[in-house]
Amino acid sequence: MPIVVDGKVIVTGTGNYIYALDETTGVEWWKSSIALSGSPRGNIAYADGRLYIGTSTGYVYCFDATNGVKIWEKQFTGDQIRTSPVPYKGKVYVGTNNGYIYALNATNGLAIPGWYYSTGSPIYSSPAVYNDILYFGCDDNKVHAINVSSDAGPTVLWRYTTGGYVRSSPCVGDGKVFIGTSSTDHAILALNATTAQPAGELIWKYVLATQYDITTTPAFADGTVYFAIGQKAYALNASVLPGTYNEGSIAIEKWAVTVGGYPTSPTVSDGKVFLSNGYETLICLDAATGITSWTYKFTTYDSEEAVIADGRLFVTQYFGVYCFGQSYPALTYYYTVTPVGVPFVIKLVETNATPSKTIGIDQLTTQKKINFTITGIENSYSTLNITIPNDMLGGPYTVKIDGALVGHTPYDNGTHTSLYFTYYHTDKNPHSVEITGTTAIPEFPPTLTGAILIFTTLAATAFATKNIKHWRKENTRSSP
Repeated sequence: MPIVVDGKVIVTGTGNYIYALDETTGVEWWKSSIALSGSPRGNIAYADGRLYIGTSTGYVYCFDATNGVKIWEKQFTGDQIRTSPVPYKGKVYVGTNNGYIYALNATNGLAIPGWYYSTGSPIYSSPAVYNDILYFGCDDNKVHAINVSSDAGPTVLWRYTTGGYVRSSPCVGDGKVFIGTSSTDHAILALNATTAQPAGELIWKYVLATQYDITTTPAFADGTVYFAIGQKAYALNASVLPGTYNEGSIAIEKWAVTVGGYPTSPTVSDGKVFLSNGYETLICLDAATGITSWTYKFTTYDSEEAVIADGRLFVTQYFGVYCFGQSYPALTYYYTVTPVGVPFVIKLVETNATPSKTIGIDQLTTQKKINFTITGIENSYSTLNITIPNDMLGGPYTVKIDGALVGHTPYDNGTHTSLYFTYYHTDKNPHSVEITGTTAIPEFPPTLTGAILIFTTLAATAFATKNIKHWRKENTRSSP
């Protein structure tokens, strides 16, 4: 699933690269400096300006979130990583297929000496950490809780034994650990997160009527546990009295609704539950009732768990990333350019599009022209307002997009001129913008011309003085 960081949507994609997309438009900002070795496993994790991801060939990678440059990599030889890394307090915790939890230094990727935890069985459950306690399931049929506060190594808080392997990832809330079990138990468990009992403490169990392996991750919000499996999505009362409850029990069930086969893990926000099913459909449910609010039909399959950020919904699909929600407000960009050594600032305000990282000025002094590109949302309108210093490029102006003239509204305040215009994106390809003025800063501006004149005058004076001295010297030698 994607993550959203500092205005960018971070995903894995074609060629096993990591991509950063503009949150407002989906335009690519960067691609990771290297391809991952093996297929990515689990989800990308973020902390302190860095991205972490594990792969099927046993690598853990760390990338700079601002530009995608690899910072470090660590390989666990002969092993696989099927879980999401967990960055926490300067360390990165990783579960491996050979049954170990390792701790790496988040700065350089080096293993913390002597820090490991062995379960003896593969780990498919991505850990969750809360208050220095790391929780995860394992193929040893247990849910583990270990204290990770010490650099010397972990200490076991408790281990709870289930009837089969545990590949669901835990969710922690309200002092409980919520996690799904295998087809043997086919249940959602609520465990005491902080119990001192070495064998763990079951608070309640919700048993499905069908023997499903629950490998999805529950979600917790407003006293309710949400999960999806098989053909259904469920909402359970997280504060129900201790005990075992069977599917259909009104004592624990708030609702259970059919959503279609192979649903993803649910995402909960603002009174809504979002999930996708195996029939290419994104579904929004009312969190209180389970009634469908709306659906969206994708054109391809394999949707991943949705992410909510900045009031929008992001979903990764097999062939792309989707963003749902209201349009973003206009964003402002500032560009500092220095034609002939003189600095100027150009301001650009844009909606529904991402401008290029630079504005071209190579034709400014010769053709009175600047240029840049804009890439926007397919089949949408964008507005652009660019403010240009008059001393750099003066009007009247002409504006062209992809070589065609575009009508614009100018406003001149005496020192700067703002040009406002609207255009349409038929596809995802960049559009070229050219703005041509009537006057432009000369190749040698007055201040620079004055400096050259002064230098020339001084040089001429020095040359004349040198010649006078030479003449006097020659005449002195020839005097009788």
